[in-house]
Amino acid sequence: MYRKFIKRFLDIILSLLALILLSPIILILFILVRIKLGKPAIFKQERPGKNEKIFTLYKFRTMTDEKDEDGNLLPDENRLTKFGQVLRKTSLDELPELVNILKGDMSIVGPRPLLVRYLPCYTDEERHRHDVRPGLTGLAQIHGRNTTNWTDRFKYDVEYTHNITFFGDLKILFKTIMKVIKKEDILVGKEQILLNLDEERKMNEIELKEFDIAKVNKYKEELKLYLKDVLDKNGISNDNNKIEKVIKEMKQFIEDKSAIIIGAFQKEKLLGFIWGYKTSINDKSRIHINYFVVDESSRKQGIGSRLIEKIYEMARKMHIQEIELMVTTNNTTAVNFYKKQGFEEERVKLCKRI
Repeated sequence: MYRKFIKRFLDIILSLLALILLSPIILILFILVRIKLGKPAIFKQERPGKNEKIFTLYKFRTMTDEKDEDGNLLPDENRLTKFGQVLRKTSLDELPELVNILKGDMSIVGPRPLLVRYLPCYTDEERHRHDVRPGLTGLAQIHGRNTTNWTDRFKYDVEYTHNITFFGDLKILFKTIMKVIKKEDILVGKEQILLNLDEERKMNEIELKEFDIAKVNKYKEELKLYLKDVLDKNGISNDNNKIEKVIKEMKQFIEDKSAIIIGAFQKEKLLGFIWGYKTSINDKSRIHINYFVVDESSRKQGIGSRLIEKIYEMARKMHIQEIELMVTTNNTTAVNFYKKQGFEEERVKLCKRI
């Protein structure tokens, strides 16, 4: 009863009450963040929620936008200000998450929502942490917070999903408040001892490289299926000749080193890929994206946003100034997604200046 009905009811009441009572503090913090760190004051990032459904997390910004001489963002520890450290150590940066709780993206108590790119890194057992709404705090947070290794944190997360009770949540909430007051188990900036999850487990589930021909041949049959799916959805003839032509073009580009293929993998299974080529037009280096293909069973799991992140990373390394995506006008989901990423619509093209 508590897990199915009462927990969500309490989340709504308590988050709404907290937003009302803390509104003066939230407003003051909003103004201070704008003054000290610039805009936007609210940091937004996609995170996986219940059943791995992606939602937008809200937090107060804690870092600047300082860049190096090449225009790349400096490492996080260099952009994290003393004011930002105070926000993190006091957990005040997480107050905007009350909006996420009110909306139903999160709960007051539950496993913390982590990065989307970590999704392929979990074991089958650890994936059960997504059986419930992520929380503002959780069982792992009262057992070491960010000083505990990933494996132990996930054990606490899964343990929580199997044993959700009112008094259990009350205990977690009380212990969290005490830890915040005492500033226990909180490491920020260079103090942090945890590697990123994907680095710790050496997953490298998204590879950024030019495929050799043997690699393309290995996945040739899979590529055919993916290309067929894309061609179907775009109303293009999907006969084998067309598909063979596309794969042949890919091989030619690879041979002369002008191809760009970014693949997303999990246990040797190709989940999706982006294929394109690079040119220089009007003294601007540009990436043209021809195909963005994702396996049907892997859709709506954040692969698209992870691949886009790798495009940005590659663009910066290659000093690319512009990315061009070809999107059909009736694919409103894709158009809206890329617009949110900062692309501008030009007929059926979406372009973004880097």
